[in-house]
Amino acid sequence: MTDFDPNSIEHDVRKKLDTGIILELMGMTSGGEVKENILNVMVVYTGDINALKAVGLQVGVDAQGVVSGKIVLDKVIDLARLEIVEKIDLSYPIKTELDGSVPAVQADQVHNMDPSLTGEGIIVGIIDTGIDFMHKSFRDDDGKTRILRIWDQSLTAQSEESAPSEISGASGVEYTSDDIDFTIDTNEGGTSSVSGTTVRHRDSNSNGDPSGHGTHVAGIAAGDGSQPGNCRGGDTYVGLAPKADIIVVKASNTSGIADAVSYIFAVADTTPCVINISLGSNFDGGAIGSHDGTRADEQRIDNELGGTEGRAVVKSAGNSANDKRHASVTVAANDSESWTFTVPAGDTDANSMGIWYSGAGRLDFSLTDRNGNTEGPVSPGNTLTLNFPDGTNVVVNSQLNRPPGQDVFGDPRNMHSVDIRMLPPGSGNILAGNWEIELEETSGNETDVHCWIGDTGDKVPFFVEADRDKSTTLTMPGTGANIITVAAYNHESGDIADFSSRGPTIDGRQKPDITAPGIAIAAPKILESGGICSDCCYSFYIDKRGTSMAAPHVTGTVALMLQKNSEISFRLIRRFLENGAKIPSGLSDSDMPSPVWGKGILNSLNAVTETISPPGGGGGGGGGGGGPSAPILESPVYAMSGLFNWPYTDFKKALHLLNVRLNESKKGVLLSALISIHFDEIFHLISTNKRVATIWQRCMGPSFVQYLLRTAQNPNTKLPKNLSTRDVRKGFDRFFEVLKKYGSESLKSDITRHASFVCSLVGNRLSSLNLQD
Repeated sequence: MTDFDPNSIEHDVRKKLDTGIILELMGMTSGGEVKENILNVMVVYTGDINALKAVGLQVGVDAQGVVSGKIVLDKVIDLARLEIVEKIDLSYPIKTELDGSVPAVQADQVHNMDPSLTGEGIIVGIIDTGIDFMHKSFRDDDGKTRILRIWDQSLTAQSEESAPSEISGASGVEYTSDDIDFTIDTNEGGTSSVSGTTVRHRDSNSNGDPSGHGTHVAGIAAGDGSQPGNCRGGDTYVGLAPKADIIVVKASNTSGIADAVSYIFAVADTTPCVINISLGSNFDGGAIGSHDGTRADEQRIDNELGGTEGRAVVKSAGNSANDKRHASVTVAANDSESWTFTVPAGDTDANSMGIWYSGAGRLDFSLTDRNGNTEGPVSPGNTLTLNFPDGTNVVVNSQLNRPPGQDVFGDPRNMHSVDIRMLPPGSGNILAGNWEIELEETSGNETDVHCWIGDTGDKVPFFVEADRDKSTTLTMPGTGANIITVAAYNHESGDIADFSSRGPTIDGRQKPDITAPGIAIAAPKILESGGICSDCCYSFYIDKRGTSMAAPHVTGTVALMLQKNSEISFRLIRRFLENGAKIPSGLSDSDMPSPVWGKGILNSLNAVTETISPPGGGGGGGGGGGGPSAPILESPVYAMSGLFNWPYTDFKKALHLLNVRLNESKKGVLLSALISIHFDEIFHLISTNKRVATIWQRCMGPSFVQYLLRTAQNPNTKLPKNLSTRDVRKGFDRFFEVLKKYGSESLKSDITRHASFVCSLVGNRLSSLNLQD
């Protein structure tokens, strides 16, 4: 330890630093990515990036205000003191999270459509532990690799090797398809028709031991099953998108994942691309992330997707539901609550816990060991070390108003945290047994509180049964707003996987988004080379379980959807997936969305059928155009049906009926004309502009449109004044203001002239339009 006192830093500066950085400043091990006092960080900022460089940040990838980079430890405070810096996150380690499951989601029927959809022309990105590029499931019909690139972040470049040029300041080694084909030819004893560098990449874990996780995930998403094995012939274990091209990144930490997303999209360029992330963690470099989508890597991935078409990112929900590492409680005003957690015997690791809460409440933290010794309280805004009699030291960093100060939609939201780091004594073992956390509310405000325990070693503390909470256990970056998060179920029994992490996020957003098969999934296995017997005698495939296996089912499905229409946004991709989902047995529509199942069980055939065909063509799977020639029934209608969560056929009929009703009066004709003129532009703004989409959702726009369409069936039904306790008219006033900010001059002009008329519908009947003529 050093003599550094965290409280000597100004509070407005200290709250920008995550606890891992503070621990490093104190001379303690954070568990983050630190080598020779150089921190691997992600910085959220606004302004000129040159100011960051001026204080010593070695800049990596900059994605709209979230930049990865490296900085010397003694310069990090100078970086945090810059006004343009909002927060600095230390990068942290990550953890890993078909023959029956492909028919279960009806993807085989998509493969057999006329014309067939197999992912051809689409790129599937895999961010994982790597890939066994020798496996024949990743080759085309000519025996050439379908893997376009491999970026191994764990390797150090040797002669004739280099890091990718697409990522500024990148480390590791990049291999091309020529390198892969050259190595395959060499290893299989042939003469290669291409020249290249021998590929040293292996699918392995952080210790260098063989893993197979990434190979298995890639096989589910994009393996073609051509390799016989497991006493089965070829074309048995076929993945979801067997003709897709593949880009693989072997990542080892959070900034590495964010860089990998940027890299894959950069290499893909204009080619449609979906990325699978079956890695994640709750651990945040000495702290535990807030599970609200505002961590730096989540912000970066969200930024990469904003305003784009033909791109999506899919993330496994995590396998933490049964880990007993989450607890929640509501602390009454001026009252206290407690949690009990158990330290297992022989725990020699530094343990991390993170407490998060929001609003006006203020919490004092105290900790009691198994022998009844209590240390604390630690009040908000302070960082203290609690010293227990057995020699265990506990660093407590309690901070108010943690950056960014807003939620994923950009609305103000103040989050507060208490980060706890338990350090073992000189004897090596933290005192085993039950410890108690006490939280006392001191400001007179009822406060909802969450706590997570980080998975930081072989023996990890856990909450007692009475305090554990299965909900809100999603691993990050799966709580990001623009990421499609996938839970796991047993496709044979129909039951949810007991380990599958649950939602929602702590800011109340519904996650996971959808559920897919994740138990007993057969897919490619690493390091099997066959022998003197037929290949079918060897185990080229292996069963695995986890949400890691569920996510690539969705990733492969998205590839099929993109083959049908490469112009759809990630929002529409998610909506079409959800619209096509099946309700789990024993549940009903009213139970959806669920914090366990999301919108339901993946059905690839339904999702592809829901997907709108591109304008002017049927796409790979035929398409959803047509309908009455009413002025408001144009090409975006199918997409809008997804946006409003209506089946296409029902939406089309309701929209046609609404048009008929409107044309019964002069005022109705005006409204119909306004919709017809501005429909495409408003839809585009909702689909591509984060701020417009946020206000649209906040003003309950989709729900209001559903009411409007339903009242077309009964024009004497009043449109609601309030939805979910929100004032609809005030919401639309706000929506019109944001449209005036981002819309065309024509849209601005019509809003100025006609907004009051449109808002007059709120609380009235469609039939009242006849009285206004």
